[in-house]
Amino acid sequence: MPLFGRQLRFELYHHPHIAGVIADGRVWDWLYDGQAGVLHRLAILQPVPDATIRNNAGNMRVVVQLEPELATKQGHRLSVSVSGVVQAAEAVHMAEGQWGFALSNIDRGTHQIQVSVQDEKGEVLIESAPVTVYLHRTSALLRTAPKSPGAPS
Repeated sequence: MPLFGRQLRFELYHHPHIAGVIADGRVWDWLYDGQAGVLHRLAILQPVPDATIRNNAGNMRVVVQLEPELATKQGHRLSVSVSGVVQAAEAVHMAEGQWGFALSNIDRGTHQIQVSVQDEKGEVLIESAPVTVYLHRTSALLRTAPKSPGAPS
C-alpha cells in the first residue's frame, strides 16, 4: 500500500517486523525492540536489487547498513545467505554501521541474497528483505574452437 512514496508491508516473525521499499531502491527492514525502546534498521546496500554481476570466479561482495551498531559484546553476529544457504563468510566492519561480506565460488544463475542478525543462541533477531541478483560466469561449453590455419574468417 503506497504511503507518501513508500510501500509498507507488515510481517510477524518472533517480533513485530516492518519492511519498507524506499524511493532510492534500497529495501530497509525495521524491528522495534519494545524492551530496549530501540528501532533497529537493516538494509542490503550492495548488490542493488536486480543487479547483474559478471564474475568468472563467482565472487560477490555484499555490503549492509545496520542501525544501531551491531552489539558484538552481547554475542550478536551477522550472517549472509545465498538462495537460502548460509555462507561461511565472516562479516567485516567497514564503517560506522556498515558491514561487508566477500563471497566466493557462487554458482551462476539467479540468487536471493539475505542478511540476518543473530543473537548468541543463533536466533534471528532481524532479517533483511531478500535482494535478487543475477550472477554470470563464463561456461566452458560456450568457448569457441580455435580456427584452423587457412580457414576463411
